[in-house]
Amino acid sequence: MLEIYESLSSITKVSACIHHAVSELHELHQPDNGLVSSMQNLVALEFILAELRAVKAEQCGDQGESARDLDMIEDSSILGSSEKMLFFIKELIASAEDPNLI
Repeated sequence: MLEIYESLSSITKVSACIHHAVSELHELHQPDNGLVSSMQNLVALEFILAELRAVKAEQCGDQGESARDLDMIEDSSILGSSEKMLFFIKELIASAEDPNLI
């Protein structure tokens, strides 16, 4: 029973790390408006969730899992260009409305 309480303490640590990562992204990129800021949050949280799922799958023995769009996220030319960011934001919004576009 005590193991459950010990594992619950790690949830707050994971949440704090996620919050710290998202706040560092805001400080680094300083988005121009609320749309870019919220889309940056969404993409960062989706990436973190994909990474957590990959770690979980790895612990279960499945090596095939990988984060979605990892190459695109690592590409600094996209984050450095506001036009490319706006294009990908519009594409993400369109894919949220129509799941077949993902």
